[in-house]
Amino acid sequence: LNILVYCNQNCQIERLMARDKITIELAQQILASQIDIELKKSMSQFCLSNESTIESLHQNTKKLLLKLITQDNAQQ
Repeated sequence: LNILVYCNQNCQIERLMARDKITIELAQQILASQIDIELKKSMSQFCLSNESTIESLHQNTKKLLLKLITQDNAQQ
C-alpha cells in the first residue's frame, strides 16, 4: 500500500522554511535532493491533500481509512 501526503513544491518550500528557519535557497536544495513530489504523486496508489488545514487533512485521512477498510472487508 502506497499513500502520499501531498502538497505542491511551493507549499513544501514555505513550510520547510518556516519549520527549520532556513533560506529559500537551502529549502530548494533540500527538496532537490529528494524524489520530485510530482513523481511521488504519480507513483502513489492514494494521495492525501495536505495543502489546506490540519482539520481538512484529518477528514481526508478518515475518509481514506474508511475506504480502505471497506475494500478490505469486501475482499474477505
